[in-house]
Parts: sequence; C-alpha cells; structure tokens
Amino acid sequence: MTRKLATVKRIDSVSKIENADRLSLYHVGGWQIVGQKDAYKAGDLAVMVEIDSWIPHTIAPFLTKDGHYPKVFNEIEGQRLKTVKLRGEISQGLLLDLDILSGSAAWASGENLEGVDVSEILGIIKWEKPLAACLAGTARGVFPTAVPKTDQDRVQNMKKYLNDWVAGNLTFEVTEKLHGSSCTFYLDIDGVFHACSRNLDLKETESNSFWKVARMYNIESKMKELELYNVAIQGELICEGINGNQYGVTLDFYVFDVYDVELGKYSSSKSRVTTCHLLGLKHVPLIDFLQFGTAFIGYSADDMMENILTMADDQSKLNKSKREGLVFKCLDDTSVSFKVVSNKWLLAGGEDQ
Repeated sequence: MTRKLATVKRIDSVSKIENADRLSLYHVGGWQIVGQKDAYKAGDLAVMVEIDSWIPHTIAPFLTKDGHYPKVFNEIEGQRLKTVKLRGEISQGLLLDLDILSGSAAWASGENLEGVDVSEILGIIKWEKPLAACLAGTARGVFPTAVPKTDQDRVQNMKKYLNDWVAGNLTFEVTEKLHGSSCTFYLDIDGVFHACSRNLDLKETESNSFWKVARMYNIESKMKELELYNVAIQGELICEGINGNQYGVTLDFYVFDVYDVELGKYSSSKSRVTTCHLLGLKHVPLIDFLQFGTAFIGYSADDMMENILTMADDQSKLNKSKREGLVFKCLDDTSVSFKVVSNKWLLAGGEDQ
C-alpha cells in the first residue's frame, strides 16, 4: 500500500480545548489535529496532511518560526510534520483549505475531491531519516520491482473498517514494531541473491550491515538449499549506528514478512514462522492473536481506536525501552494489515533517535 500523505478528507467532529480560546481539536477518521478555532466545522472538506510529511515552504510558510529559515530535505525547502502536544492535546497532522488546490487539474475537473490523494499536486513527500554510514552502501540498482516495499498504513486511517472487523470477528496476529531499518533479502528466479535497504538493491561490501547480517545467518545459501526462489524475506535490521540502537544490539535481523513473488502474496503467519525456523532466523516478537469480535464486542469505533492506540504503549520485548508500536495482520485475509505507532514513543522523541 502506498501511503497517502495529503488527502482531501471530511471533518468528522470538532471539540473544544480547555483554556485555549484560539484553538480547537479537529477529528478526522482516527486522527486528531489541533488547529485555529472556527477554521472548520463538522462536515467540511479540507486537505489533511499526515505526520511524517515534508511540507514545502511555499505551501505552509507559517510552519517556519519567525526569524528562522526553512529547513531543506531532498533539495526542498520546508518543514517536517511531527506528533506534538498542544494545550494538553495530541496533534498529528495539519489541515489546509481546499483552495490551496486551485489551479490544479484536480480542482479544475469540478469532481468531488473527497478521498483524493493530493500529495504530488502539493509537492508533499515522505520525510525519512538519512541512512547511517553502515547502511548506505553502494547501489547495485533500485529496489526490486517484483517485491512490495514495506510501508503499512496507520490505524488512524482504518477507523471506518473497525466495526466491520468486529462483525466478521476477524482474527489478527499482533507483533511488535521494531525501530531499526527495513531490510529485504530476495532470491530471484535466476538464483541471484539481493540484499536491499528500503529503496536500494545494494552491492556487497565489508562495511555494509545489510550484507553483514546476510552472511552472519548464511541466508543466501539456506534459501538456495530450500529452493526459495522468487521469495523475499523482509524484516527489521537493528544494530549499532541505527536510530540510536534503543535495544543495545550489536547486529541482528528480525523477520516480519515473507513474500512469494510467483503467487503475488504474503505468506500466512504460520508459514512465515515455519520459514524463519527453516532458515534459522529470528521472528519479530509476537504479542498476541486478537479476535476483534471477542475483544471489542459492544465498543464504539472511537473506543476501539483509543484501546488499540493504548495497546501500543508498552515496553519492548527485546529490552525495557519504550516500544515503537505494534503491527496487526489479519489471519483471515493476508492483504489486511496496519501499524500502530505508540504516541508515548513519538512524544518521547523515539523517531528522532
């Protein structure tokens, strides 16, 4: 799934913020955003920009403090949108008036814009922390096109589905979301082994951590021995030099997905765990198997959202550090999954490590 960073969405409701005469709390799906009071009312359409977005200065110059210059990312002047707490309320996003789209083809079409992804129109891109030297390596090529990149949607965008999942009593595997670097090992149909970062297929070098862990676990030889051709093993690489290494691990790899290119789908939970066992690889920590119809019977969508977000706030299974979050994968339909990033972890600066 390609994440939509800026989307035309409808304001669900507006709440008052105590002791904040000029601010209101706007609710959009599972998100809440602190903004100027009376800027919108329930039912209005607006452009909602999600956290992790890099917003060009030309779109939102007010994000740069007076007397300061905008920052630069990927040669674009602007600012990064982060989770913040304002007047005691968590704010995760930015609302922009629809007229910011005037002059665009989408605006000129005169069609209903609700749900339209306008990230490209506005020049909004995803902010990503620069790779550490041990990860950067030398590119052999771009990330293999046959394998999906790992970037699941957040639970806040799934609110409209929650009641359906309860009604269907869908079961989800819940695992810990580790804070490292996305890593993919892929043995293609021709028997060529690929070690990849999130965006690149990397050449083997002695200093590159992706290749170090591949050789540490002898992944290429084991995949060939098991004839796992056209299969991608995806997981989280954690080691010294990556995102503050909150787990205190020298070098390791934890699998969270196995993708079969020929079948065009992800392996089931049971099959993934079996593959890890056969390859001698570690699996991301398993937290629970959760039946929505049993766990959330009688809950409103708002209560479910609050409960799921609270579940993410706990300690990591690897050590006593704050957990980054959780990943939910449906056992009944492997195409359904989402991530829950802990707000406590975000507000404590976890993503800035």
